[in-house]
Amino acid sequence: MHHRRNELFQMADSMEVTILAIVCPAIRCDWNLATWQEATITTAVFSGMTVSTCIWGYVSDNFGRKKEVLACTAMVFAGAVLSMFAPNYFWIMVFSTMVGLGMGGVAQCMNLWAEFLPSRRRGILLNALSLSWSLGSCVEITIALVVMPTLGWRWLFFLSSLPLLIFLCLCRVKSPRFYMAAGKPEKALAILQNIAKENKAELPQGDLVSTEKLEVARGRITDLFSPELRRSTVLLWIIWFSSHFVIYGIALITTEMFSRVDPCRGINPEGVHNKKSDHASHANCKQLDYEDYANYLIVMSGDILGLLFIFVMVDRIGRKMVQLVAFVGSAIFLAALFICTRSITATTMFLYGSRLFISIADMCGYVYTPEVYPTSMRGIGLGACSGAARIGCMITPFVAMVLMPQSILLSLSLYSGISVLGIITVYLLPIETKGRALQVRRNV
Repeated sequence: MHHRRNELFQMADSMEVTILAIVCPAIRCDWNLATWQEATITTAVFSGMTVSTCIWGYVSDNFGRKKEVLACTAMVFAGAVLSMFAPNYFWIMVFSTMVGLGMGGVAQCMNLWAEFLPSRRRGILLNALSLSWSLGSCVEITIALVVMPTLGWRWLFFLSSLPLLIFLCLCRVKSPRFYMAAGKPEKALAILQNIAKENKAELPQGDLVSTEKLEVARGRITDLFSPELRRSTVLLWIIWFSSHFVIYGIALITTEMFSRVDPCRGINPEGVHNKKSDHASHANCKQLDYEDYANYLIVMSGDILGLLFIFVMVDRIGRKMVQLVAFVGSAIFLAALFICTRSITATTMFLYGSRLFISIADMCGYVYTPEVYPTSMRGIGLGACSGAARIGCMITPFVAMVLMPQSILLSLSLYSGISVLGIITVYLLPIETKGRALQVRRNV
């Protein structure tokens, strides 16, 4: 039951992120916005994430994983529903920021799940949540295919928020490891007894004790720069920035590229655009149509094959090697987009390949990072990495939506270069965490 609730949570939040690339073109058409205004709607969400990630990490480490997950979910749900009623650009920015402030706490769901899992299978089981994220993206695109041409983007906001409401009603899971680290073994024991009851099993006889001396102090941001963690922290920030800059960039450039006249890549080679609304044609406004959604779905489904690769390899060859291969593959496929194939099929496959590999790098980061930090600071460590990732997400809309219409080659060069940066930083990581037990306290 616990894993099903976490999977629902990941799917619901994935839908809230995927919706950005779908509704922003429609909002720009309806309100006749400039491309930079369209980009700032997406940036507002990720700005909220950046501001709130360390705050949610502190809440998670000091008040418990469950309280943090419920609070951030409620905020995302409220912002998504209110977005449905946004009357103008100002209010959609306000509500988008609200969604982002809640989304900043999503990464803590991985901590909550990781603290239930055995070391030997943690890599595979953590990525079961990533499968939910990938399926959420595909479900959102499918819903949009039906809703957008008929009901419009406002109803898409509402319908996409319903899984969050379901999660709020079902969530009951807490972290026994957190309570043990906080010196509250009686609460940890109660949680384990409930889990045993749900699974129709019995706990082993004996007293519940920690195998390590419990820490009293909770996580602080300065602890991330202690001598034993400083190098890992800096490199992880760069890795998370790189993977998220590229993965969200690919989601955005897909719709941008397929709305252009680009004979070199086989896109509208005769200069024929898809149908536009009459009132917006003067503003170079293009609503997404069925072909756009189909191309978008193909590219975004690359996450699923990436997950299969992780399931097979992450606990065999290790986290570092998987992530290194992933960044290399992403750089190669992004560089392939420079080739003048005059084939829309080749362009779609290059985008698919780049999304496939960068999704592997992204998902592997969610496995590796919680294994680096001890329990007392795992929340703030993952939160800080998520904050670095959101900076990448804040920047990438301006590259995909504003710079790409001016220079597609310069934009692709930036995405390829950031993938190369990921290769270098993964290579420099000091430790491999495959098979490593979650750390209860800092090594001194």
